[in-house]
Amino acid sequence: MTTRLLTLPRYRVILHRSTGTDLPSVVRAVRQLTRYGDAEATHRMWEAYHCGSSTVFVTHLERAELLNEQFAAFGLTTSLEPMP
Repeated sequence: MTTRLLTLPRYRVILHRSTGTDLPSVVRAVRQLTRYGDAEATHRMWEAYHCGSSTVFVTHLERAELLNEQFAAFGLTTSLEPMP
């Protein structure tokens, strides 16, 4: 008897550069929603600031959609991208 594991498709939650939000608020939101420490949250914020976007999380679709809504509540723009 073989057991097949059902794997859900994974999605990237991508944080985009925010022009209307101060940088400490971005770090605070990333820390709260992802449970990253100060250094990692700051790194993701700077990556989004300098490069235009930063992958902050990879998860299944339902959770990615939830994170997308939660970042929007903080006034931040995110998008979802399926993993290949």
